[in-house]
Amino acid sequence: MMTGTPMWQGNAQFFDGETPYPMSVRLAVSPNDITLFRAGVETRCAVGEFNITEQQSADYVRIESKKFGKGVVMLNDKSGIAALESVGFYAPSRSFKTSFAQRAIIFFGTTGTLAALFFFFGIPALVDAGTSAVPKDVEITLGKTVFEEVASKNKLASDSATMRVLSKCAAFIQEMSGKDAYKMSLAIVEDRNIKNAFALPGGYIVIYRGILESMENESEFFGLLAHEAGHVYLRHGTRRLVRTAVLGITFSLLFGDVGGVSAVLLDNSQLLLNLSYDRDEELSSDKYAIELLDRAGLDPSALAGLLRRISTTGSTLPPALLSSHPSTDERFELASRHKRAAAKQILTLDEWHVLTNKTTASK
Repeated sequence: MMTGTPMWQGNAQFFDGETPYPMSVRLAVSPNDITLFRAGVETRCAVGEFNITEQQSADYVRIESKKFGKGVVMLNDKSGIAALESVGFYAPSRSFKTSFAQRAIIFFGTTGTLAALFFFFGIPALVDAGTSAVPKDVEITLGKTVFEEVASKNKLASDSATMRVLSKCAAFIQEMSGKDAYKMSLAIVEDRNIKNAFALPGGYIVIYRGILESMENESEFFGLLAHEAGHVYLRHGTRRLVRTAVLGITFSLLFGDVGGVSAVLLDNSQLLLNLSYDRDEELSSDKYAIELLDRAGLDPSALAGLLRRISTTGSTLPPALLSSHPSTDERFELASRHKRAAAKQILTLDEWHVLTNKTTASK
């Protein structure tokens, strides 16, 4: 049991040593002990039963104790760290007291040419390494976290008929993607003013009602799904997030801390709503879609037709992880080279009507 009134109590992150992503916990600091509150369990550690080290790359302190098992507590709350210092549990080094931003300025200011070479040639390699180090379950957690944020702020189609059709479409894309497929999850945002769709890491695809109403056939719909699935399977969203958070991830990779890579990504997951894909990523996702649609017996050129149609009618793009579609003409030419007649139909006419015309949505 915690003894007396704590000097400080606040939030921290707990890594259990088995899963790569953290759990939000409460930590209390008293003159004679610290107490961890995790999943309804209170763990008190007296003086001498815990050890504190600095994690300067992310301005965290790391708290370890045999009472935590394999787990560690990561704390970056400045008032919490100050409380640990005030009772003598921890004496920060001079460099740790220097803010992370100041340390970064000093580092880049003194390395000069080496820093420039690092940014031009080292970052792509670090992004590749960082993306490869992200476990699949962390990608799924990233996507789910951001999708829940989107769902909380938008009206989604939720009637049973539409959900059955979306489930069928998700299963089809998943099957066509092969044995290492992510479990796809599709959602429709009931906004007729937006003609777009976007993908999140881990298999989440969000489609706006506006682009559904612009479609003429199911080949266009599955072309859109295949393109967004390409972003998922080629890990473009994760790669963009790794690039944005590359400095923090660099230190984690240098010390072999894969859990640290996951923690940085999860801490910055909301950045996914402000990132967009570049030309090469869009084209590689188009190529992925063409191969998938060809295997499925659908027309690979259908998506390009849809993009050309909506680009001439205009649309309002959402402030989200956009498939920003640079150079529609270039993409149209790529897909048109693979034009073919659809060999089969995936949805029944009734299912197509449910998807495009007869949805009743509720939030």
